[in-house]
Amino acid sequence: MSNLKTILSIDTVHPLYSIAIINSNNVVSEISTKKDEKPSEQIIELLDNSLLQANLGMHDLDCITVGVGPGNFTGIRVGISFAKGIAFALNIKCFGINRFQTLINSDLPTLGIISARENLFYTQMFIKKKPISDPVEENLIKIKDVDLNNFEVSLLINDTIVDTGNTKNVLDNPLNAVLWLINNLAEKGEPMLKGQFISSGSCTKAFRIYPKSKIKADFNQLGSIEFEYI
Repeated sequence: MSNLKTILSIDTVHPLYSIAIINSNNVVSEISTKKDEKPSEQIIELLDNSLLQANLGMHDLDCITVGVGPGNFTGIRVGISFAKGIAFALNIKCFGINRFQTLINSDLPTLGIISARENLFYTQMFIKKKPISDPVEENLIKIKDVDLNNFEVSLLINDTIVDTGNTKNVLDNPLNAVLWLINNLAEKGEPMLKGQFISSGSCTKAFRIYPKSKIKADFNQLGSIEFEYI
């Protein structure tokens, strides 16, 4: 899409319906509204207002991008149908955009988390900005409801438990380690930056792993982290 000058971007996945127009890498229009019972009429009105704000016409568009989830099925369907209809009428290209891929900005293994609705959220794993799993809908667990002062953790290698530990092994509470780091950085005038990762310390012993080993850290109700060392 680097050679395309004017891009229409549509997002109906989020609780807010949004349309933006990018011209020569500059956002020239961006409008959002809370969705109602007539989504098709809403998105048409958003498009009209966006084009007017950008002082552009429909035939000035070079391509369209549209959010394809994860998110509300009805919203996704409305956005994709609308985008494909315009693309077909104007004979221009249409690209689907995964919400996670707009957020992931690191080559390191990354767990993307997006709010869904009420007490639910979506998760997806990425390595080098590429997804290695499908989006999964999870139940929200509030951190205040988890006793991190005394939380059991199991470490498995090739499906065998090799050690169990407890979060109290990390300065009595992993949050204490995070707080220590933030305070020490603040004293040096160094902020936490977007894309940085915090390793609070190990709850279990350290083990040597070998190629083709499958590693799993099981945090019980918090979930688990799995990967294969290749």
